[in-house]
Amino acid sequence: MTAYVDLGPIDSAAIQAFERAVVALAEVIECCRMMGTPDYIVLIAPADLVATRSCIRTNCRPVPGYRGTARRLR
Repeated sequence: MTAYVDLGPIDSAAIQAFERAVVALAEVIECCRMMGTPDYIVLIAPADLVATRSCIRTNCRPVPGYRGTARRLR
């Protein structure tokens, strides 16, 4: 699954907090910082369909500046 993540106001604290949260997720295969929208493209291999919904959204929602995620199954 590919997740397109938008952060709110971008500052170094928001970037570092998001990247720490993503690194902690075992499902994440790759995470790329983009210039523009979306702010990050994250490649995820969730365990099942239920995990697709919670993987990024639940774990990154507490991150300052997290605005939202759009997902696409490949």
